[in-house]
Amino acid sequence: YEAGGQSIASAEPVGPLGPLCDPLDPAGLPARHRARWAAAAPAGLREYAGAWARGEEPSAGSPGAPAAVVFHWLGTVREEPYDAARLIAERAPLRLLAAASTEDLAWAVRETDRTGLDGAVRFFAGEEFTTRHPKRRRVPDTARDLLLRHARDRRPGDLAVLERRLLRVAQDRIRRS
Repeated sequence: YEAGGQSIASAEPVGPLGPLCDPLDPAGLPARHRARWAAAAPAGLREYAGAWARGEEPSAGSPGAPAAVVFHWLGTVREEPYDAARLIAERAPLRLLAAASTEDLAWAVRETDRTGLDGAVRFFAGEEFTTRHPKRRRVPDTARDLLLRHARDRRPGDLAVLERRLLRVAQDRIRRS
């Protein structure tokens, strides 16, 4: 894992420092990072985050938190972005969002704040959204415009991907006869 930007993956867990580097040991450094990450999750998602932090498969279905909260959770800037919980901090919210319908995601884009829009742009530009069937990638104009405007101002690297992959809903297209 990485800690403070330095890779610790090459260290063999042997000797007295072995348990500290073992990712499965509950007293190890990686477990402490994961537990801290789970404790920092939004209120409706702490149980879900705790299951991820313990290495368990979270219960089937959504934990009941609105997608706007999950967008905010994904877009939150972490104090220590290079700790051992970095991978689950990125994958856990993406997995929740990937299971949601496009209509729910579009509505959540309208309800979320600036931090949530950062997370929404990351999600809509990422693999979890773009690998969907084209009909499941059709987003209403309001949500599409919010995402494109936010990406233009705050995440210009994702703008080209969003413009290409956020398809308009069929009713919004202009048809020529």
